[in-house]
Amino acid sequence: MWKQYIKTAWRGLLKNKLFGILNIGGLAIGIAICIPLFIYVSHELSFDNAYKNKESIFRINLTAKASYGVAPTDENWSTIPNAVGPTALKDVPQIKYAARFFLDGFGEPSNLRIGQRNYTETGLYWSDPSILNIFPAPFVKGDSAKALSNPNSVIIAVSEAKRLFGDDEAMGKTIHVSSSTGGTSHLLVTGVFQDYPGNSSFQGKMIAPIASTWASHLRWQNASFETYCLLNNNADPEVAEQALNKMVVNNVDSADRWYSLFLQPLSEVHLYSSSIKNVFDDAAKTDTIHNIRNIGLLGLVIILIACINYMNLSTARSEKYAKEVAVNKTMGATSIQMVKRFYAETALMVLAAIVVGYLLSFGSIDLFNYVTEKHLPVSALFSFNVLLALACIWLVVTLVAGSYPAFMLSSFSPMTLMGKGSGKSSFELLFRRALVVLQFSCSVILIITVIVIARQMKFVSQKNLGFAPSSVLAINISGIQEQKEFDALQHSLKNIPAVKEITVVQNVPGRMTSLNSLEQRDNPRNIIALNTCNAQHGVVSTLGLKFLAGKDLPEKIHENDSACYLVVNKKVIDFYGWTPDEAIGKKVYGWQNNTFIIGVVADFNYTSLHQPVGAYLYYESNSGGEPYNDVLVKFSTSHFSQTMQQIEKAYKKNVPMTAFDYQLLDNVIDQLYRADRVTSRISLLFSVLAIFVSCLGLFGLTAYSAEKRKKEIGIRKVLGATIFNITSLLSKDFLKLVLVSIVIAVPVSVLLMNKWLNNFAYRINISWVAIAIAAATAVIIAYITVSAQAIKAAKANPVDSLKTE
Repeated sequence: MWKQYIKTAWRGLLKNKLFGILNIGGLAIGIAICIPLFIYVSHELSFDNAYKNKESIFRINLTAKASYGVAPTDENWSTIPNAVGPTALKDVPQIKYAARFFLDGFGEPSNLRIGQRNYTETGLYWSDPSILNIFPAPFVKGDSAKALSNPNSVIIAVSEAKRLFGDDEAMGKTIHVSSSTGGTSHLLVTGVFQDYPGNSSFQGKMIAPIASTWASHLRWQNASFETYCLLNNNADPEVAEQALNKMVVNNVDSADRWYSLFLQPLSEVHLYSSSIKNVFDDAAKTDTIHNIRNIGLLGLVIILIACINYMNLSTARSEKYAKEVAVNKTMGATSIQMVKRFYAETALMVLAAIVVGYLLSFGSIDLFNYVTEKHLPVSALFSFNVLLALACIWLVVTLVAGSYPAFMLSSFSPMTLMGKGSGKSSFELLFRRALVVLQFSCSVILIITVIVIARQMKFVSQKNLGFAPSSVLAINISGIQEQKEFDALQHSLKNIPAVKEITVVQNVPGRMTSLNSLEQRDNPRNIIALNTCNAQHGVVSTLGLKFLAGKDLPEKIHENDSACYLVVNKKVIDFYGWTPDEAIGKKVYGWQNNTFIIGVVADFNYTSLHQPVGAYLYYESNSGGEPYNDVLVKFSTSHFSQTMQQIEKAYKKNVPMTAFDYQLLDNVIDQLYRADRVTSRISLLFSVLAIFVSCLGLFGLTAYSAEKRKKEIGIRKVLGATIFNITSLLSKDFLKLVLVSIVIAVPVSVLLMNKWLNNFAYRINISWVAIAIAAATAVIIAYITVSAQAIKAAKANPVDSLKTE
């Protein structure tokens, strides 16, 4: 029986090619998009599932208390003091292993030298050896139990061994490491391990013992270390968390106890950490559970619109189906048999769409990678999970999209043959109109989303940040250990004709700074958070900061001068209630002693526009401070390539033992908005697809309407109706539905976009101009779609439609 149903369905598809193509095309596009979405969402949800003890692994985080001035409000941080891990192993019985680690350079690339070759490295972690007990990795060479027992040892991933040593043996080779955080180290390769999978929260490419660094000295205040722990079997995480905070109380005076600790399950680290700040990597994260849900929801919207197309086109042809149903029922067919017949047609059409969509997905996966800046492999399309998901999609879409046509059409009465029932009902018409409204409401919401995001990103790109990042080059100098190399490099750079200004900074705007606090002299409990950056003379002019009073950091400080000279932003002097002129020569309190403000600059956005401007200062003193990481070079771009060659030549001549690593400051700032760019691209892509699929349905409905009213159109043309009259007649009903869609979509989209914009401290307001543009776009697209078929029907020869009368 099912074989006969399929034959009948196939004949129906061949007889109605246009509707078959429209339905299959819409579903295929939806499926082609959903396949990479499924792969991506599956990958994100699979993070850390490979670890056998994943239920017992936790990251130890802290809550920084605003009352101590370390943050504007209470904040959760993923980095904690290095004393927590070792002390917890002794004082918290629930903890079996604890491992601290930090990324060498805290985000600045490390400098490696192997033989006569220089490399940069972004995956070197200094860690406790117990990291391998918490995040085990299969060893290709070496003994995992002993590989990190020597303080000067290092283990490397297979991919790093290939990159650094090629086909040569890596074991026993020495790697010279120089960085601002680790100084100079000579590490012996004692192990090679398989790369951590892409869905692991820990991604160390090189691991060296933390005991060989400055971090071996335990401190309870410097929160610079990520720390994971593995609890004993059946240990209660809440009890362990209470024991951790009791440990803090026992070891830290109340006056310095600016944080409390809490445990975060490993299963939540990847997708549920958007509210947890990493003070050394504050770039916006794209992989959060909210983004995963939104991307999945957008994919479902496309599938929903495609399903609506199918139901609309099927029910629109109800009069043609009515006689078929009536004949079959007259011949003895039951309603159940007719339901099966229409489900067979849907199943056949969805299967064809899945095959076409699967073939299209080989291209759509590349498009998805470009839009999201991910790297989904094409090989993932052949995985069992994808094939199983396609089978599920086939079943679900068949049941959902085929439900209404099957049950509605199968209910037609045999009386249809006698003209006493056409199979048409007001409910059917209302339902079809509701589906069109739902389709275009989704489309209009996406159009408004695209416009608002585009305007916000334009605002971000054009906003005056308070400094000038253009034409400024940041050269990584974290690997320079010799003062003579440092001085020689600066001298050579200054002699390049295109170079206008040079300065040296701890970090550039857009990257981490040191977190401290300021307090009122007469009221020490009145505290604000402070960002500090060690710098040298020229920082104001190189970055293009605007002076409100005073001057730049001193060009040279006398060797006996113990003062710390400051250039502060306006937020600092506002905290103390000074005018810019009054602030010159004043001291700040709560940070360092013997400080003197010598310059005041206007507030500038040293981080992304997601965050408000806070108190910030540049400082310089003989006593030193945080290490310098970058030389900033402001240069003329009129001969960019030539100037870059001269700068690279100067670097390699004066600093031959480290790799030349640089970034344009514009690019550093641009990286702060990577997640927003991805959101913008995704919104644009899905808007185009949603509108296209919606228009396929609208095109089909218009074609059917024109066919159904063919005789009416012929009579009207005979009586003198123009093409415009006929087009307006066929278009107005559909355009009314689009207008209803706009009325529904506008408040929903405004609500959603205001929620998104609230993530920015500096944002646009949603204007009625943007809404009007979105509405006009939807109306124009719908009108063009409808008119294409309406004009075709209006141009038809009325003789052809009336000759049978």
